Amino acid sequence: MSSKDSNADSRTSNMISDDVAKQRRNSENTASQLGIDPDDVNVASEPIREYVAHRSPEWKEKTMGTYVVVLRHFVEFLDKCTDHDVMGATGDDVYQFFLHCAAEQHLRKNTISLRATALRGLYEYYQIHGNPELSRSHIDNAFNNKIKSICPDDIKRTAISREEVELLFENAESNLHRLILQFTYRTGGRNSDICDLKTNRVYIDERKVEFIDSKGGKDYAVPIPNELALKLKQWITTDREAYLDGRESDYLFPGKRASSLHPHKLREIVDTAAQNAGIQEDLGKVKSHHSSDGQMTMKLVTPHTLRHSIITHLAEDDIDVKHRQLLAGHSDPSTTENVYTHDGDTAFEILREQIN
Repeated sequence: MSSKDSNADSRTSNMISDDVAKQRRNSENTASQLGIDPDDVNVASEPIREYVAHRSPEWKEKTMGTYVVVLRHFVEFLDKCTDHDVMGATGDDVYQFFLHCAAEQHLRKNTISLRATALRGLYEYYQIHGNPELSRSHIDNAFNNKIKSICPDDIKRTAISREEVELLFENAESNLHRLILQFTYRTGGRNSDICDLKTNRVYIDERKVEFIDSKGGKDYAVPIPNELALKLKQWITTDREAYLDGRESDYLFPGKRASSLHPHKLREIVDTAAQNAGIQEDLGKVKSHHSSDGQMTMKLVTPHTLRHSIITHLAEDDIDVKHRQLLAGHSDPSTTENVYTHDGDTAFEILREQIN
């Protein structure tokens, strides 16, 4: 690779990183706001650009940003540690890449699994287009038990008790933060679902909300309890406008400049309430490229803890797994609340009664 090409690739990689960071800050749900045009993505190789352009119509913006970063790491590894490019990579190259991730970068199994998923997609695309050098089985075999055995142990998260949930609510720093915490727990929504939710997907009369384009591209609806519905009505019709100082926003919980609430802000709201309640614990450190020292402290109580907790509490109440799956958004996206029934009642009514 020439010095000119290397400098160009470096500038492009920096541009991609800057654009992903910008997308995270703004959390805008459009490709133009992400700033990554698939035709312009050049992660040191034409095959990556072609693949991203092919997949971009079906990817969420955050997915595209994540996969571009993963593929860039792989390209950089090939460039530094092998004599092969993306199209000439072998099964052993992929194995050595995963070994590097586990032994030198100390990444956990889930993180390496994400990288394996990105590589599977890349090489499945090129198999279809006439390059069968690397197959799914090659990549699966490369991420073998030997590599998994040297990965740091996964940090185990547990649900918090109902009493701790109430403590969390009581120790929120403001009424708005308390509403956000209650909404996150009662709906079981993922961090991104809560932040990206718009007011036109909150149905007060039907006492339900719809999460759009959630994990895996799914749309799904969940019930909300009566008391929460009343609080949301007050927030949407009165308090929200005052909070925004008259600015307009489509988001249920707007962030700065009327954009969506940033996922980091939601984590901060949860963490602060948990600290105030005396129920926050540090579970350990994980490698992170977001923090200044490359390490991130994993906390016991996070937005995902609230999601895990509500589903756990429903299980403790003997609510059928198919109804819990509905709340978690794990059911088929075409399934409606009228399909799952129990003793003649819809799943929505069962879940709403239990959450009430």
